[in-house]
Amino acid sequence: MTQVPGRRGAGGAPVPSSAIRPAAWGALFPKEPYIETNRKAALIHKLQMFFASEEGWPFLTGLQMHPDNSASLKVDYAALMECCPVADLPQALTFAPTEALLCMSAAVYEAVLVREPQRGALLTKGRAVHPLVSIRLHNHGETRRALQDFNSSALIGRLVTVRGSVVRATAVAPLITQLPASCGACGDVTTHHCPDGVYVKPTTCGTVGCRGRAIEAVQSKAVSVDWRRFRLQEVTGAGST
Repeated sequence: MTQVPGRRGAGGAPVPSSAIRPAAWGALFPKEPYIETNRKAALIHKLQMFFASEEGWPFLTGLQMHPDNSASLKVDYAALMECCPVADLPQALTFAPTEALLCMSAAVYEAVLVREPQRGALLTKGRAVHPLVSIRLHNHGETRRALQDFNSSALIGRLVTVRGSVVRATAVAPLITQLPASCGACGDVTTHHCPDGVYVKPTTCGTVGCRGRAIEAVQSKAVSVDWRRFRLQEVTGAGST
């Protein structure tokens, strides 16, 4: 098993990289303990090995840093499928895209900030990076669907592509993705993901041994992304996506 330079366990023995929790795991999967044999853990391990390799590093050179220290990465889907040796990635992206994209985010963070910090500093310009790297896939025409196909429940939870022209759009507004919450009893702060920008207030503290119920959101530390609603006019015919 491939080992990460500089990571050592008890007695100075090298530790297999998959045995160590990825740095972004707690932020991306806050309710899941890290288990080496977990399918997400296995996918992250394989992907971060690929991205840190000479074949995979070029995919990371397009990393974009934003003023709030968030980052995004545009990834050519077709090119990735052609050279990435991770056999289960195509199905993961097709049938569980939300989970797979989070795994890609964790793998990119691990490759840039942990495995290759010197090369990574050139991409991040030495700045701190939020663990959630927004992965933006393009050129994935094989998942293209017509708008009329969206009446089918078979597409729910799947990766799909629609090609068209934006004919109307709302103003850009912030959409909360993560919101810390503080327990009034023990003071511990836990981060909560907000699917679709919806925050569900915890009813009890998640800290072991604490029975506190006064949980307050720390709004000043909320993490958000730019969001807008738009109307799309479908464009038919061949073309890249």
